[in-house]
Amino acid sequence: MLKAIRTLLLCACAIGAAPIMAAHAQGSEDLPPYKMLRSLQAIQDAIVLGDHSAAEMQRFMLAAIDKRLQGVRFHGLR
Repeated sequence: MLKAIRTLLLCACAIGAAPIMAAHAQGSEDLPPYKMLRSLQAIQDAIVLGDHSAAEMQRFMLAAIDKRLQGVRFHGLR
């Protein structure tokens, strides 16, 4: 019973991670920031549920978000 529930949750996370794969295929420069954060949230949820193979994708998403935020220029602030 617990194994079936765990498998179901991992499958749900895999389905939720589909935008992540699309983000990787598109390039993170084209994605809106909210989609990047939602993808990171899905990855972190998968890790909490026991999918330790998602740690590499988490590192990738954190690096992509960091790069994206460093490129943001705040107008009017000096």
